[in-house]
Amino acid sequence: MPDSLLHTSLPACQEGLMAKTEAGNRPRYAQSRKLSNNKWLANNPDYWKDYRFRNPKTTARNRVLQRIRNKQKARTDKGLDTSRHVGIAKMDAVKIFIAAIPDDPA
Repeated sequence: MPDSLLHTSLPACQEGLMAKTEAGNRPRYAQSRKLSNNKWLANNPDYWKDYRFRNPKTTARNRVLQRIRNKQKARTDKGLDTSRHVGIAKMDAVKIFIAAIPDDPA
């Protein structure tokens, strides 16, 4: 889905789109945002602990979903799971139609 469909005209959405675009186009901008985020996190070390405490339902849901992702990744890493690739074809893939041939042509 194109980025233009994922963002609205609201200022917060536009800011997020600009940050994503700028980070991809200007390495110094991306580096500056990363440093800013790290500085904020250093000044708010208990943010995630507090967030999890204030939002127990979200925390429980996220933990369940993370366990599922971990299991899927483990299966994929072992070569056992191909379900994540259903519907995705390589560029050189060829679609083949196989028809059954009757045993007794009458």
